[in-house]
Amino acid sequence: MDDTAPVPGHHSLGDQRGSPVYMRVVAALVLLPTIPMLFVSIATLALFYIAPTRFGALLARLPGESFIKSALVFAPATLFAIVVLAVLYVLDRPRPTAKAAVSQRISVDQPQQNVPFGRILGIVTLLVAVPMMLFSAALWLLSFVSPTRFASLIEPLPGDAYLQKALPYAPFVLFLVVIVAVFFVFASRTQTRRIPLEDETGAEGWFAQWSANAGRFANMTVGLVLITSLPALLAAVGAFGLYHYAPGKFERVLERLPFDEIVRLGLSFAPVTLLVIVILAMMYLAGPRLNLSTAPVQTQTRTPNTPATTGMRSTLALGVLLGGLSLSVVIVVGIMGTLAYILVR
Repeated sequence: MDDTAPVPGHHSLGDQRGSPVYMRVVAALVLLPTIPMLFVSIATLALFYIAPTRFGALLARLPGESFIKSALVFAPATLFAIVVLAVLYVLDRPRPTAKAAVSQRISVDQPQQNVPFGRILGIVTLLVAVPMMLFSAALWLLSFVSPTRFASLIEPLPGDAYLQKALPYAPFVLFLVVIVAVFFVFASRTQTRRIPLEDETGAEGWFAQWSANAGRFANMTVGLVLITSLPALLAAVGAFGLYHYAPGKFERVLERLPFDEIVRLGLSFAPVTLLVIVILAMMYLAGPRLNLSTAPVQTQTRTPNTPATTGMRSTLALGVLLGGLSLSVVIVVGIMGTLAYILVR
């Protein structure tokens, strides 16, 4: 008997998510209107950069109070959609087969003799690079949302002209450093030794090693989305309630945010949060076709009818989705930090 065959009552590797139909319908319904809204928000931001005069004329047709009301409705609605999709993903994570579960128990029972140097280096790099990345992202967004506040903040610093030139690139460079460090941490966590396939060499071996940790990385990324979205959702709902039940206090808060800064915050917030919704929905709906198995690599098998390029394509697709999701989370955290700084100062 072939021990790689699916066990009754379990799903095979290609169909590990036994999602109820209504869950997938919810994800699809969230995704369908979000895609055109994402394109509209990107086009609006591009219009602001390319033709600010036309953008100003377009904004003049919308009274300031109507714009604020739209923002107050849009923010909690999008953040709620993000939380719902993230919770659906976490609750419906892939379930390994019986053989994969046994292999995982065996690998956990085998104590690791020493901590790999790559993992130590990755952890140390993350401890340094992550705060720097979030801080640089917040400063970069502050320079866009409120150029005058940003100028007054960095003016006392030495070499402020060089800081202004380097700041737009700093968050993305540090983001790449963090991604490399995360790869070292997860690649060094593999506790079982893998037997490579006969036709698996070079790049295919690298993709297979990544696939072994793709499930952990995906779960960690979606967990970060939940951690950042929940307080943002509570703050957005609080602002919406303050507007309705204590308009006087809400007006005093708005005095710290000129209308131009509110518009810039909205232009930054809309495309990023909509992109998070699109990526989460795609990850949830396409989960069975991506390498999201939490089983060790040695439990994954390839049949003669499954070419290696198929796994490489799905791994690349997963990497793009996780990279976009992680970068979006960094920008959302930067927006929250920028807003907090403006309100406090």
